[in-house]
Amino acid sequence: TNRAVQNMYAPGSVFKIIAFGGALNEGLIHSNGEINCGSGVITMNGRNDIVDKHCHQTITYTDALAVSSNYATIKTAQLLGNERFFDYSQRFGFGTTTGIELPAEARGTVHSPKNWNSDSLASMSIGYEVNVTALQAISAYSAIANNGVRVTPHLIKEIRQDGKVISTTEA
Repeated sequence: TNRAVQNMYAPGSVFKIIAFGGALNEGLIHSNGEINCGSGVITMNGRNDIVDKHCHQTITYTDALAVSSNYATIKTAQLLGNERFFDYSQRFGFGTTTGIELPAEARGTVHSPKNWNSDSLASMSIGYEVNVTALQAISAYSAIANNGVRVTPHLIKEIRQDGKVISTTEA
């Protein structure tokens, strides 16, 4: 068993990069732009389902991500809407295998918008109603570090420089 590619989990705040990354890419927000959080409470289906202690009054999107604000993330995902949020989750590599050279890699679970309920966009934006593998999460964050370019992860046996092996990986 290789837990990094086979075990799935609900990513929680790890998944917030979908909302913020997608909205930044679409020009809907700017990193130093501000969001008004009001009281930090989001009411869904007649209940105060989201109470965010990190987001009261106004906060920048950078700070909202830094403090892992559920309120700001949900409101940002709503700017994207269902279809674009789903598209960005796929573009970040969730719901599909990474392509690494290991057997039995799990795809993860990201349902299409036609199977969502009224709370799904909010839930998914903060990492619920989805399942990912550790490698998918690492791959998504690596794409951010790589200026938005997602690269297929690979196993490395050795690193060479000028024809000489400078590092090897033990199996």
